[in-house]
Amino acid sequence: MNSSETQTAYQILIVDDEQPILDALQRELRSWAKGHNLEILTAGSGEEALKILENGEQRIAILLTDNRMPGISGAQLVRTVVEARNPVVPLLLTGYTEKHDIQAALSAGIFAFIVKPWDRKKLQDELDYALESYLLRLRTQHSSRRLREELRTAQEFHKILFRVQIPEDLNGYRLDHFQSTPSRFGVSGDYFDLITLNEHRYLLLIGDVAGHGLRATFVAAIIKSIVYSEYVRPRLDAEISPARLLEWLNERLGLITEEMPDLFVTFMAGVLDTSAETMTLAAAGSPFPVLIDRSNTPQELPVHGVALGVKKDNTYREHSTPFRAHETLYLFTDGVSPIGSGSDTRINHGFMNALREAGPYEDLKKLAGELRSICGAEVVEDDVTIVRLRSDGR
Repeated sequence: MNSSETQTAYQILIVDDEQPILDALQRELRSWAKGHNLEILTAGSGEEALKILENGEQRIAILLTDNRMPGISGAQLVRTVVEARNPVVPLLLTGYTEKHDIQAALSAGIFAFIVKPWDRKKLQDELDYALESYLLRLRTQHSSRRLREELRTAQEFHKILFRVQIPEDLNGYRLDHFQSTPSRFGVSGDYFDLITLNEHRYLLLIGDVAGHGLRATFVAAIIKSIVYSEYVRPRLDAEISPARLLEWLNERLGLITEEMPDLFVTFMAGVLDTSAETMTLAAAGSPFPVLIDRSNTPQELPVHGVALGVKKDNTYREHSTPFRAHETLYLFTDGVSPIGSGSDTRINHGFMNALREAGPYEDLKKLAGELRSICGAEVVEDDVTIVRLRSDGR
């Protein structure tokens, strides 16, 4: 035990309704307590002990209490302390060893059960263990608080970095999207971005980093950073090719996957040309996009390819499709349904019918739930992103 951890005095609270026992315990533990920089406090009842424990100025490390006392018993006192998530370590001292007493004490959550008359050495050994346990609990609480603070920072970082400014009108097209983060960390490996190339052309990006939590988020952040700064910005005056972008990104991710062989990324890149009324798409392991035409008929677009990070020097193909007035395009990450990699899997008919009946501006969060239910993914275990792009026509 590190003595510096107890340089700020803690207390041991001894509880017994018999004053001679309180006096005897104080005498026997005085030297031990002084050696551990502990102050001894006493209480003659469970009620008095609770008042001391509820005093915010006290720093009770160990509770040593008799069991059979008038009013609140020792087992009841321990249970109250444990249920309040108080880090104090409770020990029960009793002269009775009936089965129901032992069961009550164990169910209450005692750290140790000591029988009267006690052995001094054994008692001090148990108190040594109890103090070590208390200090460990404090360190764990401190680490948990720091982790929660760091996670809050990561969540704020996630919100700021992945914020997307979507114009209300993209020259007659409208875009809306939904993202969820079921991860217990509150962050996501899903990636979505909209980049204006010129007054008529827009680059649409959607991806999903394998796994959950902070690692997936950091990889998605790297992708967002390098795609614009290293690929898009130097080519703003040229024609951006979705397929060539995926090949470049696959090569760059290869440097990361050498160190993390289990890492891969499903991704889709698309260029919307509002002047030509076309959408050009290239995919790397993403679920097939779905286009709903003017007659409200959904069709999967044959856009597929191997996920990024799986195969070096992989090539990708583009698919260009007319995208005219009153048509709707849906893009998804894997989390919307149990589709797997999506590169060779068709979406089922119920899924397609739900998209057709969704309407152009229905709440996408509700739609995500419906699609999960249709596909049998009732338990939300993955991040999910849905992007919907509709041509209003002019």
